[in-house]
Amino acid sequence: MKQVSKVVVFAGVLVAGVCSYAQAQTQALPNQQVQDPGQSKRPMIKATGTPQQAIPTQTSSNVLPDEQQATKEQIEELLDVMRVEDQMNDMLGMLPVILEQQHAMSKSYEAQMATLTAAQKAQVEALNKKYQEKAEDIFSVSEMMEDLTKIYMNHLNSVDVESLITFYSSDAAQHLLDAQPLILKEYMPLMTARIAQKSEALHAEHKKELDALMTSFKGGAGNK
Repeated sequence: MKQVSKVVVFAGVLVAGVCSYAQAQTQALPNQQVQDPGQSKRPMIKATGTPQQAIPTQTSSNVLPDEQQATKEQIEELLDVMRVEDQMNDMLGMLPVILEQQHAMSKSYEAQMATLTAAQKAQVEALNKKYQEKAEDIFSVSEMMEDLTKIYMNHLNSVDVESLITFYSSDAAQHLLDAQPLILKEYMPLMTARIAQKSEALHAEHKKELDALMTSFKGGAGNK
């Protein structure tokens, strides 16, 4: 249960960060116009890559026409003042912990591991470490930033971006970005505790109903 809770917390951190940015953007752009879905003639989904693993590159019909989109340079400046790259690095920094937890949860090799010598176990651990390091580098921050830049360009025009740059360059916004890691650090244990508490109660309720159902089977009630 604790392992699952920590992974859920990681997802919660991502959501919390996105929500913080969304709220700030809403406050910064009170007059932002909403794009009419009917204005775009582009397909909703476009994919690249092999048929076995297509990578979606467009997931919304509310995409601005090319001539209305902010430039790549504008978006890069916006992401810079928003410190998005730092946040991406922080998120990737949490991956080794999650990968380690997932590895610890795996039971498939326990029987074989028990029969190995110390030297053989060391070889297995070295192999595991090798692939853990590969997993950590499987999607670089620079790739993330490139993909994110394209998505921002799909949805923000030049006026939007200039307004956002002005806001995020302000003392208030920079203070928010300074405080956000501390806020999330305080929030994570609270979220963990709440999830654990609610999960325990849900598990107890589930067990109670399942026990009652199994008991009814023994009495023949379930066959009627």
